[in-house]
Amino acid sequence: MDIRGRIVEFHQMEKPGPERTAVLGAILLEGAVEDDTQYDKASIAVTRSTRIFRQSAAEQRPAAFADLRVGQVAEAKFAGPVRETYPLQGTAAAIVILEPA
Repeated sequence: MDIRGRIVEFHQMEKPGPERTAVLGAILLEGAVEDDTQYDKASIAVTRSTRIFRQSAAEQRPAAFADLRVGQVAEAKFAGPVRETYPLQGTAAAIVILEPA
């Protein structure tokens, strides 16, 4: 994954567009750079094509945009290039909500 951290902001679009890649909303993730991540803070757009999962123990189940909440720990992988601002800005290919063990 590109980033792992706590969701500190959650924004939902009022009326997402009809296109398959329409933006549903965005999250702000804050964490630390680790051996298997590249970034510590990112503003991440979530689209209709973003795959969202919930991870508990060794099982990964499908989840939805509505399952994302401020305070959750999650990790994200970016789709395509990112804007090298701070915080980083990009679109998520996948988001995994990490549930406590």
